Amino acid sequence: MPANGCLGRNPAEYREVAERLRGIAREVRFDPNRVNQLHALADGFDRLAQRLEEEEALADDKADWPGPAQIGGSSAAATRRSSANNTL
Repeated sequence: MPANGCLGRNPAEYREVAERLRGIAREVRFDPNRVNQLHALADGFDRLAQRLEEEEALADDKADWPGPAQIGGSSAAATRRSSANNTL
């Protein structure tokens, strides 16, 4: 965890917190409700880490997509040129 106590957008940090929560749950002896709450909280951190990993994968995939300049210029400009040619 960072020195300031705040988690960043790093899935590994969220998974680390989840493991620590599960460790605390293993140490709780006389309160099954508290154990369930800790496990539910840990599961939430795991889901958050999973979501961040999926968002990162989508962002990586999107970065690989060609932009308008790579396809052949602006589609709006191409449409205007096409329309201008059809009206002549």
